[in-house]
Amino acid sequence: MRTDPGPEQHRARLADAVVRQAGELRVARVESLRALAVLGVVVAHALYWAPIRGDALANVTATVTQACPFVLFVLSGCLLYAPFVRRDFASGPAVDLSRYATNRAVRILPVYYAGLVLALVLHGEFGTPRDWALYATFTQNFVIFPNQQVNRVMWFMVIEAQFYVVLPVLAFLLAAVARGSRRRAAVALGALAAASWVLFRYVWHVDATPAPAWRFSLPSTFFFLAAGMALALLRQSWQERPPSWLRGPLGASDLWVLLAVVLWALAVLRREAIPSMTAMGLVLAISVALVGACVLPLRPGPLVGALRWRPLAVLGVASYSLLLCHDPILRALVDAGAASGWHNVLALGLPLSLLVTTVLYAAVEAPFLRLRRRWSGR
Repeated sequence: MRTDPGPEQHRARLADAVVRQAGELRVARVESLRALAVLGVVVAHALYWAPIRGDALANVTATVTQACPFVLFVLSGCLLYAPFVRRDFASGPAVDLSRYATNRAVRILPVYYAGLVLALVLHGEFGTPRDWALYATFTQNFVIFPNQQVNRVMWFMVIEAQFYVVLPVLAFLLAAVARGSRRRAAVALGALAAASWVLFRYVWHVDATPAPAWRFSLPSTFFFLAAGMALALLRQSWQERPPSWLRGPLGASDLWVLLAVVLWALAVLRREAIPSMTAMGLVLAISVALVGACVLPLRPGPLVGALRWRPLAVLGVASYSLLLCHDPILRALVDAGAASGWHNVLALGLPLSLLVTTVLYAAVEAPFLRLRRRWSGR
């Protein structure tokens, strides 16, 4: 006989579904997905710094991990656009733009600059004034390719920062064009994503003079962020009026995860690698399926339920620190000859990176997040 859960069971389920980040509650499955994506980036960079020629497992692993940074783009697009969706399409509260700007600055700048200092110290050089000016202003992508930057993750943060600045204006323009219609907003987003896709194809496959200013920019990667923004629109719509077909198999969150796994297997079998357009299409679909499984109002299953695993969700809380500290550590290990082969680099570099992450989160990230709460209220 089935009985309804009592108050204690309900509180236990709620506690299991969330995790705290410097006093703020976060959805555990979302933080776990973020942690897995960042761990994938760590593995990808271990493969980059260590020789892998002739290693079949390494080639397969490289194909799998290439989607990880783009999962983070889709996740950012969805989570950051959600308050604007509620404001513009669901009679939600206004978005305090000063609070938004403060939150974004406090969230990324302290750890970003700490990661920059760590990279310069581990490289044994403190850079020129020009280097500091470029990295301090998030403009290094305009003149330096990611593989030549002091930290190979920082190209990603440049695009994220550009998106933070553009998003309030973009949300205003979408609302003006859509006039309350989520469908019109989705069409406008689709048009912008298509333009970004065309630009990506041009700067990577047509233009004979590669330029980092275009290849690693918000315009040429926006289609990932636009996909996340579309998920935010879809989530609001389905929460208010779920389509009838969600009661069927397509409404199962685990099916979305399995779809991502199938697409990953297809990429491996076809040996698709970025920046081929086929690879980009597969990575986009994989990212949307994984983020959609975690943020859309779908029926939970054991696969998505496993993302509530506490240690993984806790790592997700500090994953930004891990993202910014691991690359210079892996590179330093290889340069010093402390590890050879990507397995050894990863076996030594990941625990060391997690240790530095713990210190960085406790000393830099968490204090500033608590300060953010004090400045912006609840």
